[in-house]
Amino acid sequence: MAITGCNESETSSFSKNDIEKIKQTMLEYREAWKTGDSTIVLSMVCEDMILYMPDKIGKPKIGKDSIRAFWFPPSDVSYPITAYEVTDEKIEGSGNLCFYSGISKLTWHILKGNVHSDTTTSVSEFLNVLKKEKEEWKLYRVMYNLKAEDYN
Repeated sequence: MAITGCNESETSSFSKNDIEKIKQTMLEYREAWKTGDSTIVLSMVCEDMILYMPDKIGKPKIGKDSIRAFWFPPSDVSYPITAYEVTDEKIEGSGNLCFYSGISKLTWHILKGNVHSDTTTSVSEFLNVLKKEKEEWKLYRVMYNLKAEDYN
């Protein structure tokens, strides 16, 4: 019988280059949200991505088309993100799958026409699974758990 445990040296076999690519991918993803660039956001998503909803009644959004419709619905109201920060960043995994987790803090407001209102901040613990496709890391699964704004 063999007994194994999880420690940092056993949970990630990525090269320094892969770790940097993963960090850069996630930084570009956050920047695309902050600039409101839906084309770039969606280019960083696998065709078969699943977005798991954090509430009791929300069903997962499955596939890029479903996620596009949820994140970027046609509307005269938008929700521009003004800040997107990540702390407690962890990168684990091996091969073509990466587990990227941490705490995110998003700030956005409602924009209708040229009038903005209701600035909101949300804090979440998150786990993103990234999959390497053709040497690029893309979001494959996204899960998050909403927390109180003062959560650390």
